[in-house]
Amino acid sequence: MPEHRNLSLENFINAVDLSLLEQYFVRLLQGAEISCDLGGMDPERVFLLLDEADEPVKAIILEDFRRINDICERDLGLPFTVAHRFGVTVQADQKPQTIALKLFLDHPRAFNLAWALYSYQASWSNISQHWLQKSEVRLDTEAINRFSDEMEKFFIYRNQGDECQTSFYDECQRLVILVLHGTHIRTVTCWQGRKLAMNSFRPACEDVLIYDKDRAVLSVKASGRVDREHHIRSFARLILEDCSVGDDPRRDLIYTLEPLRETGFVWSSTCLLYTSDAADEEDSVDLGG
Repeated sequence: MPEHRNLSLENFINAVDLSLLEQYFVRLLQGAEISCDLGGMDPERVFLLLDEADEPVKAIILEDFRRINDICERDLGLPFTVAHRFGVTVQADQKPQTIALKLFLDHPRAFNLAWALYSYQASWSNISQHWLQKSEVRLDTEAINRFSDEMEKFFIYRNQGDECQTSFYDECQRLVILVLHGTHIRTVTCWQGRKLAMNSFRPACEDVLIYDKDRAVLSVKASGRVDREHHIRSFARLILEDCSVGDDPRRDLIYTLEPLRETGFVWSSTCLLYTSDAADEEDSVDLGG
């Protein structure tokens, strides 16, 4: 998962519509024993609810608030863009946090798309791009089911759990795929009262695939090299229905001078290629003309 930015509870609470916060707490705490009245929500009451909540519930609330806040941080227009994409009515003067909370409460599929795009944007260092040659994507129910089943089987085979959720968002110029899955179980030593105990848990991960239909380029944010390679080949085989583009040696050559060589490109003056080292030394390589 991408690292969360710091969450300022006070700023977040002041930014969202309090009536939506009331809906959130009513749903989450329904049946729970709390002394605080959930009606007429205000910032002071939110902090009181957090103080009264036990640690597991409080952790859920803070994680939800972080996720909602996260998708507003890097791109303030992201909640509005996704709301428009799903036909969700919003007001021009509403703050991004209010739109994000509305998506979280009433439009979970839209919120997951916003989270996928945020996760992608927040992980530039882990993103790879691959040219798969085909701009036409025929996405139908059968292809979706095949790809989803393949993802689930892959993570089960790698002992990363049998929980795997794959969501597809087919847009005009791009296809976005969000794969939520587990990873290997981790065990930590922690204090329980005055005794040490061992707690095991399975962390959650999200992989994001974005296919630019115009450029025929697949961008992948994956948890590791093996996962990334599997996703590329599975996408080529099951979505594009062409295994060869996933195995093509040119697949990873996004930037290449090969077309200049093949088409006999002629430059009217000297063509110089600067490398990072050459630039430091004020030197260059003559490519000819």
